[in-house]
Amino acid sequence: MMREKTGRNRTEEYQELRLQTGLYGEGRNRVKGEPDEWERRRYARILRLRRARVSKCLTALAMICATVCMILICSAAYGALDSNANNSFKYYAKVNVEAGETLWDLAGVYMDEVHYADRKNYIDEVCSINHLKDADSVAEGQTLIVPYYSQEYK
Repeated sequence: MMREKTGRNRTEEYQELRLQTGLYGEGRNRVKGEPDEWERRRYARILRLRRARVSKCLTALAMICATVCMILICSAAYGALDSNANNSFKYYAKVNVEAGETLWDLAGVYMDEVHYADRKNYIDEVCSINHLKDADSVAEGQTLIVPYYSQEYK
């Protein structure tokens, strides 16, 4: 005999069947209308086990979520450390200006495109370091301090 799908689970069907017949218990303890002590204890035990199972599942789910969060946080932190490890170190060089040489020419030699948007930003920094009023105030034989970047730690 094929059972029809009613959208209810087996426990609900079993309880309904017990209510319809009105019989609880077994043997001589069978009484119409109400469950005996054994039935009540059995049902209470089933509920306790079900609650314990749900509690364990929720605890396991929380642990999995916490583990995933820790993995994401650690990988993000490692990525940040790794990107900082690839950065270069900033150094300063002492340069003597030769005849016909300008700050624009020095920027072409010492400037790093990764750290400066354009040559004007680099020239502004060189002027600031050497207390120059403008880029044209450089003379032959003058000593300048210019910044540069290197991957090597010196």
